Amino acid sequence: MSYSCKILAIDGGGIRGIIPAYILQQIEAAMKAPIYQIFDVVAGTSTGGLIALGLTTPTPPYTTPNAPLTASAVLNLYMTDRDKIFVPQNSGGAEYYGTDTSTNPPSGIEPWLQSLFPNVTLSQAQTVLKQLNQPMPKQVLTTCFTANGASGAAFAPYVFNWADAAAAPGGPDDYCVWEAARATSAAPSYFPLANVGAGATNGSQATQRWGVDGGVTANNPGLYGLAEAFRLGLCSNLNDVLIVSLGTGIYDPALQIFSNGNWSYLEWAYWNGTYPLIDVLTMSNVQAPDQQLQLIMPQGNYFRLDPAISAAEAPLDGTDTQALETTAENYVATGGAGYQIFQNVIQALG
Repeated sequence: MSYSCKILAIDGGGIRGIIPAYILQQIEAAMKAPIYQIFDVVAGTSTGGLIALGLTTPTPPYTTPNAPLTASAVLNLYMTDRDKIFVPQNSGGAEYYGTDTSTNPPSGIEPWLQSLFPNVTLSQAQTVLKQLNQPMPKQVLTTCFTANGASGAAFAPYVFNWADAAAAPGGPDDYCVWEAARATSAAPSYFPLANVGAGATNGSQATQRWGVDGGVTANNPGLYGLAEAFRLGLCSNLNDVLIVSLGTGIYDPALQIFSNGNWSYLEWAYWNGTYPLIDVLTMSNVQAPDQQLQLIMPQGNYFRLDPAISAAEAPLDGTDTQALETTAENYVATGGAGYQIFQNVIQALG
């Protein structure tokens, strides 16, 4: 079957981004091509947004067209740079710093992202990548929710994306790539809200907004990817579309219900070692789009790869990176629960 539009969607999940990064490494190996030569639309939320941008943003210097990171390189970042991303705060507020200015140089997720994507906006990334004269995405996007901002930044979901940025380079939607990565991964209670756009340090002149992690909007960005494909005229009906959706591990938080479920704010926020409200919101934002896509997509046009993980592997800031990689490896290996789905993905992409 041939498809006029191939969509890659990558879920949020913090350090569990190791799982989709490993699967993408295997896709590149099987296809003998980098991700930016395979998919027409690349959508990511939170950690999936970091992966999406890493796989589609040229590496510096931008005066020459340099290919983006490979999936193997992205996976290596997750395996080696955890401590550069999750820098514990030594004062009140979020658990980890956005930027810790007490160190020299500053540390935290924001300086780390700025070093990964230095001085390049979304429109510039697309322009430089086009110079490679190879198949490339027509659209790259990450999701977030705007909690507050300047005029034009409504209290609503927002999508950082190539198309709107390129429509007005240097304009209201042309954020730095690092800003799109920072806002989509600003997980509540883990990191401070992301201040991006005009006024942000080392930021763009786009509309100023305070962004919250895209996981509160669409932890699974598959439907956003499909909507963008139709918006940009990359397809005319669902039969034209292939969607490959990658999760970061599905788990049962084993919520313990007590008092007939008559919970207050406190119990919903934290109970017996679990975070009920966060677990319900993040898991529903993964499962609902998957259920909807399974219902509307023709057979053979939608594939979901999402291994079962243990509660010990579920924390967004987990430290056992090797265990997560092993989970992903076993999932797509011969005899694994995702082996046949993975083989079907490779056949569809071919």
